[in-house]
Parts: sequence; structure tokens; C-alpha cells
Amino acid sequence: MCVCKSFFASLKVGTRRYLAPEILDDSLDVNHFDSWKRADVFSLGLVLWELGRRTSVGGGIFETYQQPYFEVVGPDPTMEEMRLVVCEKQIRPVCSNRWESSEVRSASIEHAQYRLRKPFSLLLQQLKALSKVIKECWYANAPARLTALRIKKTLAQLEGNTTNKQKYQIINT
Repeated sequence: MCVCKSFFASLKVGTRRYLAPEILDDSLDVNHFDSWKRADVFSLGLVLWELGRRTSVGGGIFETYQQPYFEVVGPDPTMEEMRLVVCEKQIRPVCSNRWESSEVRSASIEHAQYRLRKPFSLLLQQLKALSKVIKECWYANAPARLTALRIKKTLAQLEGNTTNKQKYQIINT
């Protein structure tokens, strides 16, 4: 019994602020592989949120880098702090209002040493769709979250919209 208890205690490994609610509150069905995949989808949603925050729109407008939950926990939160925030209060990072903006003008995405340009309206459509995907990764009810395959197909469709409708224009910086 002691070995079993220490095994389950060791399941709470990883970066605390990226753990899914079911890991934080010990409700993960450790014998069901899909439970682990759903927990990973929650974490993926947080990574996509970070990427969305750093996407430049409107000629250089983007948020500074912040870790998920930066508004509600310190730089090194405890498991208990994260459980309180994620499970009890059900707080999730906020997707920026600029992702829902309806302004139309040119925009750029910074990438390595190049500036990639495409129409602002297309970028906003993609950010709006990304925002929807992110929020669907964060459902408290793990079976309601998107599957990895659905996320892959949605992101591929967003990329397809870019390559089919409007090519990037690469400008040396």
C-alpha cells in the first residue's frame, strides 16, 4: 500500500501552472489512457494562449510575455495555489480583446529575422478561431475538451486558409 500511495503522489509532476484540473484535484483516472490525453489538451491550450499573446497584429501590437495565470499566482506557485485557482475558482487566462477586434488594416507577424505580412482581417479570423480552440481546451469537464485530432485539423485548416487565400509577403528587416 505504501508503494501504491507514493506512485500516485508522483503523478503530480510537471510545471504546476500547466497541470490540468483533474491532476491538481486528484480526480484523474490513471488507468484510462484517454484521461492523460485530455489532461495534455488542457496544457496545450495554455501553450496556444502564450503563442496567441505573442502574435503581432496592427504593426507590432502584442502583449509582453507572461506565464499562464500570471495575474493570480506568483512566479513559483504551489500545487495548492494552482488547485485553488484552476479547480475551485475555475480561473483561466484571458484571451485578449484584440483577438476579437474588427478593425481592418495591415498587420505583421514577427518571425525570426523576417517580417511576414498578410491582411489584418485574415489574421483576426485566425486569432478568433485560435481563441475558440483555446477555450475549448480548457473545459473543466475533461471529456468535453477537444481531441488532439480535432485541434490538429482546426489548426491545419487555419494554415490552409492562409496558404490558399493569401500568401505571406516576406520582407527583410
